Amino acid sequence: MHGSTSAVKPSTRRVLVTGAGGFIGHHLVTALKTMGFWVRGVDVRFPPFASSLADDFRLLDLTERRGCLDATRGVDDVFALAAGARHAPMDDATTLHNDVLVVSNTAMAASENGVARVVVASTYTEADDADEPVRLVRELARRWAGDTDLRVVRLPHVFGELDAWDRRSDRSIARLCRRFAGAALAGDPVLEAPIDRRCRRRYLYVDDCVDALLEAMWTPSAATVTDVAGELHSEGDVVDEIGQLAGIEASVGSRGRRRRKQGNPLLEGLSRTYRWVESETRRELAALRPDDGGGLELAYDESDTFAYTVFIDGEPGEEGYVVLSEPLRDYVIAPDYRGDDGDESLMLITHVHAHPEDGRPGVAAGSLLAGSAGR
Repeated sequence: MHGSTSAVKPSTRRVLVTGAGGFIGHHLVTALKTMGFWVRGVDVRFPPFASSLADDFRLLDLTERRGCLDATRGVDDVFALAAGARHAPMDDATTLHNDVLVVSNTAMAASENGVARVVVASTYTEADDADEPVRLVRELARRWAGDTDLRVVRLPHVFGELDAWDRRSDRSIARLCRRFAGAALAGDPVLEAPIDRRCRRRYLYVDDCVDALLEAMWTPSAATVTDVAGELHSEGDVVDEIGQLAGIEASVGSRGRRRRKQGNPLLEGLSRTYRWVESETRRELAALRPDDGGGLELAYDESDTFAYTVFIDGEPGEEGYVVLSEPLRDYVIAPDYRGDDGDESLMLITHVHAHPEDGRPGVAAGSLLAGSAGR
């Protein structure tokens, strides 16, 4: 059930969603189209898992002012979701710089093009209780947006189907579901999860996130800044639930005390997310085709880091590094390599096990699935 549009007539409104190629943006576009709105989607890439339902989808760089002017021209309302999610403030100065450019350019272009209202989704994955950031956002909104009504929605960790796990942190629900699905399909009954059981985070299922964004847009009395609380859960409980869905025991380094709740609204969203990730993992593995020249070479450098080289048709291709998490038991990586012929080779390593003698990871104990996956 998505937000009410009783105050507006969808057939008369033209709506822009920036970041429409991303996880939340894609779901928002789908909801708006279901409700009867004309929708323009803008991003630097298309959605990775499903085609967008947007009436007009444009590939534009919103760090440039002309891109924002093009995007906001001829629309009534703007959902500004284009930004790079971060898992700690200031962890990437370039990303932060680009985010500020995108938001400021979008707000000023919207004002110049006569957009009625802009709803900006916060780029931070956890809401801050302090008042100063809220006052700062209000002042920036006033300066950037001019006569346009600009509202900010601050979101906790949003999860759900169609989330690209390779773009998330190891502690994100999408990434955890991917790890468990890979281990389950490989037949491992135990998986080491890179989380702190005692750490508590707020989680929000993507459908509820979309509802919050719609409410912020079309509620006349909505605040300039809205914090969406989500549900507070320990990471340990979340991992336990995913483990139960996968049929795998989750082993974590810091166990703490497990809290059980009667009735868990989070579980329905987790179940939907895990089943989708599992189906995607099965699809990838089913697409693997044996290739005599394919393979993957690993080298361990005594600092919990593996260097890998992907071989395609006997020739070295992609190279990279993966840092194993502590404590070391299992790890899953899936480097991709696209050859000159357009075929993508998927290498999925499951279970780099520790040596029994000293607990250090051993390459020989790892299992490898390799092949060429044309998509």
